[in-house]
Amino acid sequence: TQRVTDARDVVYPEDVAQRITTEEGLPQAFEGWELRENTETNTWTYVAKYKTITWTVTAMDSSDRGSVVLGTVTVVDGFSAENALDALLKEKVPEDVYASFSGWSGGNYTSVTDNIFVTATYVPEGMYVVRYYAMVGSYNNYELYKRQTVLEGEDAPDITPPGDDFKVPGYSFAGWRDLPTKVDKNWDVYGRYVPSSD
Repeated sequence: TQRVTDARDVVYPEDVAQRITTEEGLPQAFEGWELRENTETNTWTYVAKYKTITWTVTAMDSSDRGSVVLGTVTVVDGFSAENALDALLKEKVPEDVYASFSGWSGGNYTSVTDNIFVTATYVPEGMYVVRYYAMVGSYNNYELYKRQTVLEGEDAPDITPPGDDFKVPGYSFAGWRDLPTKVDKNWDVYGRYVPSSD
């Protein structure tokens, strides 16, 4: 507690190297002190200010079109940039190029804790990409679950079923629909669901 006659005389506390997590699960970092005046009681109160910790992920495209910056996405500390990067790539490159996209190389984009660069990679000639889509949150709301690279002429694998991140209330995953055999192009495969007692 300090007794002063003017706010200009207030001595601020030392900054705190403090990090908190909000009820929404967002990590916050200490930003500084704010002095708030109560005119009724003629007092001032220190209030710590926090801001959400975010990082920038820069997406690069390296292919026969040359190395270019596709754009950037902002990600909350510890969160994944995968879906945002996917949407950015889909917007920036031709559809046939996007279909041969096999993943990102570079920094850890699934749990971002720093500013990073990642580069889009594509399958070489004689290979194709099978994209597996699973429902999330509500019925018929499909999102990309995994990509699998398959040699030309091979069958698409029956990959591991989606985990808890891909749950739909009232439905259970019942396998992949129409898995292609003797793959000769890029494919999209969708999960099959049946009503459950959940």
